[in-house]
Amino acid sequence: MATHWPPRRVIVHHTASPRTWTRADVRRVHVDGRGWSDVGYHWLLRYPSDGSPIELIQGRPEDQIGAHARGHNAGSIGVALIWHAGPGAGAAEVPPELLESLAWHVAGICRRYGLQASNVVGHREAPCATDCPGDLLDLDALRGRVSQLLPLDLSSPTLYG
Repeated sequence: MATHWPPRRVIVHHTASPRTWTRADVRRVHVDGRGWSDVGYHWLLRYPSDGSPIELIQGRPEDQIGAHARGHNAGSIGVALIWHAGPGAGAAEVPPELLESLAWHVAGICRRYGLQASNVVGHREAPCATDCPGDLLDLDALRGRVSQLLPLDLSSPTLYG
């Protein structure tokens, strides 16, 4: 039986939604549409289209089991980009600055829980029957950058902007 704590991996997602969505939009889909108690992810990263800085948004507290990867929620932290990385209409490549912010945040989670870059997986790699986090989010590049960041001091005050 899998235990919930400590987490053994970070599962990366995309919301497959417009980047204008907010936490409230994600929550509405998860609570009203799926019947969950709250946002299924632990963290959301939002890349506003108005040029504002990338936002890191708390979903569920990390010490609560998420609802982001059926059969793989226990023992994982779910991090989602409010983005549509494909496949399908409206999909767009993840911009380098958003991928960098994601890498910094995921590396911070890995450091907190003693995880390595190899513990970072895409939702479809969990494995789950999904295309998430899309073909336009380069998971190998993400893991490579997380691996580079792990030995560094990640306490920089300008991580997300």
